[in-house]
Amino acid sequence: MFHQEYYRLDELGLPLSKVRYLVEQSKLDLHVYVDNLKIVYGGYFKGKGFVGFGYGYYRGLIKLYRNDQLEVLKKSKISLIHFSIVDAANIIKHSTKYNFTIKYPNKYLYDWQPKDLSFLIGNELAGKIYPIEGLDSLRMMSDSIKNYRNQQISDNTLSGEKDFNRTKVTFPKTLTVIGHRIKIEDIVILHDEFERVRLPNDIPHVHPIAAKPDNVDSLRTESAFKRLVKNLIQLHPQKGGTALWDHLYEHHESDESLDPESILDEVGRDELTWIDVKNIQRTITKKTFRNMVSEEKNK
Repeated sequence: MFHQEYYRLDELGLPLSKVRYLVEQSKLDLHVYVDNLKIVYGGYFKGKGFVGFGYGYYRGLIKLYRNDQLEVLKKSKISLIHFSIVDAANIIKHSTKYNFTIKYPNKYLYDWQPKDLSFLIGNELAGKIYPIEGLDSLRMMSDSIKNYRNQQISDNTLSGEKDFNRTKVTFPKTLTVIGHRIKIEDIVILHDEFERVRLPNDIPHVHPIAAKPDNVDSLRTESAFKRLVKNLIQLHPQKGGTALWDHLYEHHESDESLDPESILDEVGRDELTWIDVKNIQRTITKKTFRNMVSEEKNK
């Protein structure tokens, strides 16, 4: 039987607000599949920084650090520099040689400790995008300005006499990283993690399609939101439409009992969006919501 190891977000039909909540609560991690990405692999030493073990090309899943997970959910794209390597066995063309002329510690890494990759397989490693060695343009500009000013002072001190013994400027080098661009469409969720956190109705299972009236789907989508309204009234029978909306606006992300079927996407002050069974985003205004609450309470 075919087993899918991971899913992209559009396969799951989960609202981004739900995914973001799970990430914020450390209940879910986001991954990305990369192909032939040149990396430095290593680890982080407490209080020191990144220590490189070697470098190579990686094909497979990488896990984003939590800050990057939240950033890509917020901005829909990020430039990735560091991450966790899920399977070190997928690193190819690897070497433990320190391939740079810049001494360490430096801004990119604290130390270089060569380790044979065969001894690291099975462990989750830290990874960084392989850097480019070049001139430090900011330092170069700063040093040039400083040298020019010093030379001007020297020339003025000599009362117009030219000093042809100019100070030789040695421009510093640095390791620069060009981040790997990823978009929210690249994000994947591992099958095992999703099974652990999902609600029963998060993934629709495929069943034979039986004949049904044309209006069945519209009735189901309508009743999904009506069920949410009924649930809110049962939880807070003393609240009216406006008070229920305000309560939903303030607590829908932290109180799962308010939205047990996880149909809500975003809740604003004047309108909300929710996802129907066809994974279509629908909008309800605050006025319509109040009318639905009044109608339900008057039954």
